[in-house]
Parts: sequence; C-alpha cells; structure tokens
Amino acid sequence: MTFEEVYSFLEKEKDNLNFEKREDFSTNMGISTFHSLKDKNIPEHLIKFFEDKFNVMEFEYEFMQVQKYEIGEYILPHKDRYGFFKLMNLSESSVDGIVIQDLKNKTYNFYKDKYGNINDLPPGAFHWVNPVEEKTRYTVVIGRE
Repeated sequence: MTFEEVYSFLEKEKDNLNFEKREDFSTNMGISTFHSLKDKNIPEHLIKFFEDKFNVMEFEYEFMQVQKYEIGEYILPHKDRYGFFKLMNLSESSVDGIVIQDLKNKTYNFYKDKYGNINDLPPGAFHWVNPVEEKTRYTVVIGRE
C-alpha cells in the first residue's frame, strides 16, 4: 500500500467512514472546523500501515486519529500537552500544510503537506492549520500523555 492509495481509499470511503465533525475543539480564538476518525473506527489495514510508517507498536501510543479537512476547514492555533504527539501527512499539496512553533529558536515554521512526512509536535508548542485551499487534507495523529 502507498500513501496515494491511502488517500484514494479515504476519499472514496469518506462518506462511509465514521468521521465526526469536531465542533468540540475550541480555543479562546474560536471553534476549529475539521473531522476526526477515532481509533476504533479506523480500518484495521490502515492502522497497520500507520503503525509501520510511524515505526510504533500499539502499546507505544494511547490514541490514533485520522483528521480530515475539507476545503475551507482549519484548526486554530493551540498547544497540546501530550508527552508524545506525532502527525503524519496522508495527502500532498502545493499550498496546504501545518505551522509549528519552534520553541528553541522562537520561530514558526510552515511544513507543506507531503505524503508520509512526520512532524513531532513538542508539548507546549503552538501549531495550526490554515483554511485548506487545494483539496481534502488528511493526516493521522498518534500520541500519549
């Protein structure tokens, strides 16, 4: 299986998978708009693919979610407090991506979506996704407290 095949599968099945609209994800800036496919609803063949690409086993993380952003959807600047939190791109774009704060250098870096790229999200670092412009954006996140 390739990342392109994963993207095609998610696009083909997005109406049949149990993506939940995340109206619960708010910051002092407002409410973010995106969708999540949580652990138990992710097809087993995708879980195995993601674990292999993250190079982790099930006991090494507490949660896994596939995030879906339709055109115009976004996630506002926020900080997560997980001790271990990684994001992997399941789509590729010439314009869309994620902004992550570099705590050491006190800068904000934009990482364009590229199939298979993995970003570590340090605890306490601001990060966000600007409104998606090009096509449906998919990522998978894993983490633990």
